[in-house]
Amino acid sequence: MMGKTSNTFKMLELLANGRVYNAKELSECLEVKPRMIRQYKEELEKAGIYIATIKGPLGGYYLDYDFSMPVRGIGKEELEYLKNIDDPKIQNIVNKLENLLIKEVKIMNRALYNKIADAIAQNQKMLITYQSTKGSVRSRIIHP
Repeated sequence: MMGKTSNTFKMLELLANGRVYNAKELSECLEVKPRMIRQYKEELEKAGIYIATIKGPLGGYYLDYDFSMPVRGIGKEELEYLKNIDDPKIQNIVNKLENLLIKEVKIMNRALYNKIADAIAQNQKMLITYQSTKGSVRSRIIHP
């Protein structure tokens, strides 16, 4: 059984294929009670993703517009499984995936990054001190 967030995303993935699902079908796919489907629908709508509803015995939920879910990451176990397949084409794909996974943003000073991120989130100014190209130490107020 998955958590609420995982189930909400899974429900969105199911609905993104364009098919109409009734609450019972969705609840069986997600292994939850049908009342939880209504809660997931409400959560998605709070996030601005509106789920269309057809009322009646043949009704259900669907997306009435194109929506594509971002591809979720490949885990280490999945990558290790693929590495063990003796097929040059698969190994080429594995190499490409590994290169994508390695290319992550490296932040030299996590504390500084967090302060900047907080200032952006709270729409605050920051006082920074830096060394100019001429070698002098300067300070200024910025709006990140």
